[in-house]
Amino acid sequence: MTRPIIPAFLLFTVTMPAAPQAVSPEYLPPTVGVMLSFQHPPPAYYLQRIRRDVAEIFRPAKLDLHWQLMEHGVQPASFSRAVVVEVRGRCGFGRVGEATPSQGPRVRLGWTAVNDGEVIPHVTMDCDQIAATIAGARSQGFQRQILPDLYHRLSTRVLAHELLHALLRSADHNSSDCLKSPLRLVDLRMPARLSAHNLQALRDIGRENQWPVASGQLPVTRGQ
Repeated sequence: MTRPIIPAFLLFTVTMPAAPQAVSPEYLPPTVGVMLSFQHPPPAYYLQRIRRDVAEIFRPAKLDLHWQLMEHGVQPASFSRAVVVEVRGRCGFGRVGEATPSQGPRVRLGWTAVNDGEVIPHVTMDCDQIAATIAGARSQGFQRQILPDLYHRLSTRVLAHELLHALLRSADHNSSDCLKSPLRLVDLRMPARLSAHNLQALRDIGRENQWPVASGQLPVTRGQ
């Protein structure tokens, strides 16, 4: 059965980010498992960079992120919530030099699966499309020396965007912050932020505790 998806688009065409709210000292951070499944093993630096930058985006929400590579024979741990991240293509800035530049006005870089109208915790990001987007950035007036940083910022923003859909169980988009869609390359010049509404919703994950995911119970979908 064909499953609907929530695509994250990039539009080559900035809004002021919302200021994060203070977190109550009584707040108990929920544990969030980010279960990574790579089609091809990524460079160590790439993996370190996106983990660091995604964690920085979610830091105001005080989520306790746990990153785990999904490997054969390795059982996932138990978390308050968990999201499976399927990463397609080859990751790393070195891929940009091999990619055919993307020229379309909109490029689908990531998506979140929906089953019977319900957002499920399985997201996909496409490293080949991200590389093609950055390869095409030179024709958009971006200088060559900033492309490596732009590549990692775009990878981080796509992953953070899809994680928000999965964690909030929402298909909604905003005109600003990490749920902005479509995203423009010029938006990457500003630090990514979570809106006040999304911050509160993420904090509520720790209070509601209504979606435990135990070992061997991670929902995975391959269809689109």
